[in-house]
Amino acid sequence: MLCWGIFTIAHAFDSISRHAYWPLTMIGLFEAGFYPNACFYISTFYTRYDLAIRVGLFYGMYATTGAFSGTIAYGVFHIHGTLYDWQYLFIIGMS
Repeated sequence: MLCWGIFTIAHAFDSISRHAYWPLTMIGLFEAGFYPNACFYISTFYTRYDLAIRVGLFYGMYATTGAFSGTIAYGVFHIHGTLYDWQYLFIIGMS
């Protein structure tokens, strides 16, 4: 997650558009391993029955965050400053 955060911040401050694919690729690679690693981590200390409940709750929270992410992005896109709107979204998403 540390590497994911580093590349997200690096992408937010990237001012050359032709270099934009490199940080996005690395963000995708590091984010792709989050869900399986989170499931493995919680499987180390929950029993089989409790694990099914916890993974179900974790998966359900992905849907909940997806429902509210558009609203949050809409609000962030109304911030006017020196950076582009998407740069603010990446920076606020890291905090």
